[in-house]
Amino acid sequence: MESGGGKPSFLRNILVRVFLLCLLIVALRFAYVVTIRGESCDVGDFCFFALPETFNVVAGVGQLANPSSAAVVSSSGNSAPATPKKIPDLWTTKGFQKSVQFYSSVFQDLISEAILSPSFKTLCVDTVTGADVFALREIGVEDSIGISKKGSKPLVVPGQGFMQPFSRNTFDFMFCGIGVVEKTVKPGDFVAEVERTLKPEGFLVVHTAANDTYSFESLLGLFNFCRLVKSRDINGLDSKTPFVREIVLQKFTGEEGIKQITEKSSSTKSTNKCSVPGYKQDLIKKAEPLIDEEPKKPWITLKKNVQNIKYLPSMVDISFKSRYIYVDVGARSYGSSIVSWFKRQYPKQNKSFEIYAVEADKTFYPDYKNKKGVTLLPYAAWVKNESLFFEINEDPGHKEVEKGRGMGRIQPVQSSGGSTSSDNIDEIQGFDFAEWLKKTVVERDYVVMKMDIEGTEFDLIPKLFETGAICLIDELFLECHYNRGGSFVSYYVEEERRAAGEHDDGDDDIILRGDSGARIRLQGSSKHVSMFSQQGKKGINQDAMTVWESFSGDKDMYLCAVFDGHGPSGHKVARYVRDSLPSKISKLYRQPCVDGKNAVIDIETETGQESPESKNPFFLSWKARLTKCFHEIDEQLEGDGSVESYSSGTTSVCVLRKGEHLIIANLGDSRAILGKRDESNQLVSEQLTVDLKPNLPREAERIRSCEGRVLAMDEEPNVYRVWMPHDDCPGLAMARAFGDFCLKDFGLISTPEVTYRKLTERDKFVVLATDG
Repeated sequence: MESGGGKPSFLRNILVRVFLLCLLIVALRFAYVVTIRGESCDVGDFCFFALPETFNVVAGVGQLANPSSAAVVSSSGNSAPATPKKIPDLWTTKGFQKSVQFYSSVFQDLISEAILSPSFKTLCVDTVTGADVFALREIGVEDSIGISKKGSKPLVVPGQGFMQPFSRNTFDFMFCGIGVVEKTVKPGDFVAEVERTLKPEGFLVVHTAANDTYSFESLLGLFNFCRLVKSRDINGLDSKTPFVREIVLQKFTGEEGIKQITEKSSSTKSTNKCSVPGYKQDLIKKAEPLIDEEPKKPWITLKKNVQNIKYLPSMVDISFKSRYIYVDVGARSYGSSIVSWFKRQYPKQNKSFEIYAVEADKTFYPDYKNKKGVTLLPYAAWVKNESLFFEINEDPGHKEVEKGRGMGRIQPVQSSGGSTSSDNIDEIQGFDFAEWLKKTVVERDYVVMKMDIEGTEFDLIPKLFETGAICLIDELFLECHYNRGGSFVSYYVEEERRAAGEHDDGDDDIILRGDSGARIRLQGSSKHVSMFSQQGKKGINQDAMTVWESFSGDKDMYLCAVFDGHGPSGHKVARYVRDSLPSKISKLYRQPCVDGKNAVIDIETETGQESPESKNPFFLSWKARLTKCFHEIDEQLEGDGSVESYSSGTTSVCVLRKGEHLIIANLGDSRAILGKRDESNQLVSEQLTVDLKPNLPREAERIRSCEGRVLAMDEEPNVYRVWMPHDDCPGLAMARAFGDFCLKDFGLISTPEVTYRKLTERDKFVVLATDG
């Protein structure tokens, strides 16, 4: 009996051991699934639960502060150590956990307000860590996913806000965290993708740090397929973003959207007007005071007031716009205002702007070739599409017509009975600027416009108001020209009335009267001088020259000078200096010396004995006067807004001769050459000036000390040019010049190199020539 009673006990022990073995196998399998695959049940394998439906990472097991401390509890109550790679390391960081807590609070509030539901299919846009997706799943919104450029599975898949890998009308709820909308590189495409993937009546929630009314209204206009549900201000995640504005939008249904667009379109067409809300009026009040009268020296006035300009982006956030556009009406050269002002001065908040340059002057067209991001509109901005006449303020006596010179006012085509002399007007094509603007931009775009069109603004601005096109412009910089016009020259001259046989001048001579009765010769020959110029194949002849006989009333004194212009408006700068410089020198010649003893420089007295230039009182006196004169002309040129001299300029070689005395003032790389007889009576040449090129050691040292660059291009290895510190422009092939104010802060100077020579019987003539 005892042996029989032991068999059941033995069998019972075997069964218990088998049961425990099975239980151990199940427990080990349980531990494997949780520690190795517990965070993802996306495979057809055994799995007890899916994270994070019943497994609270943030609240449980020490908030996952240490991956190796996590444990799995079996049915027997014993714990088994977990594998260290249980979850991504990112999820264990304090920053991630804090973010999850922040977003959980935000989303729970939205659930309580029936904006978010656990049954919704949700998308978090451009989320890097996926903390917002994690928070959504934790509070029960299981069908949630995020997208970012790189992706971070299992919470975030690859994709971007402006290129979403989902079909149309996919999501009930869409969330854009702080900075997502503001930093998108393609805002127009971003908005289009949100509209495509968000279901009708779906909700869009945007977090932003911008708190001004302008940015708020811009955001509503950007997502114009939605209605505003609510907005509120909440505490931010950390000290970097202490403030967050939460904006909740709801997408219109198909019928509501069509009705909204139709009503808005019909309202705009019927009135061509836009209301100016109070917040915009407040911004205008904060702007700098209006300059009521046109300054005589606009460039100098601008320099004085540039620090006072309150640009719109310095007062508001411009992030919530579809496109960013700059329109330069009357752009002139590429470096004139696009580079010198807009690219360097205007605060763009790291936005990439499309640039439109409206310029009717053909002279500037080559300057825009191969300029990326810039569209040239080679027409005149006008009130309708028609041919126009562009009136040129020509310099006196200039007979050669040069197309595209354009410094004047636009006039419509006159009737057949009118007079339109081709000597001082060019025919150009005008286009309806207001209509073009309305077809090119929309209200959701950010549009900056600069307008400098020599008086045409008095026709164009009213048209912008009449058509409602003014409503599309966010910021307008307008230069008004009330009394622009008159002679191109800076001093008074009149044509000399010549009696028959009075002078030996030819039919092609151009002679004017100047200071103290001087005869100003711009073309032709006489007993003592000969002048010649021939236009090359590059377009406009940018050379200029002048001879003043009986200079400053002294019958035995001559002033001769040549000027070689460069840049888009080089021809204008050259003639401006030609007409201004001699008059300035004449006035200085008449001024008393420092001690006040003589009213006019007495050449014979001051050069009674030969001496080196460093000790020659005549030379030193003239050097000081000519240097001062060149500097004053350069300042005068900078202050005259009628001539574009920011990226245009001119060289100059100026010679003063009285008897045996010769003074040479050289600026740039034009040249003075002396023709003389040698001991064998052969005619030889002697160069009187040095070409002031940027690669000369003293010139290069000065330029580089001012942060300018001296470099030669690969295609012209022997031609050294001056460049701006951070831009490959303008590439000036000389170290000194009038104008070119884009380089005046980087080593380019207007100080002439002044030299003296006492002439002998062997010296026969002097040739002044440009390098072109």
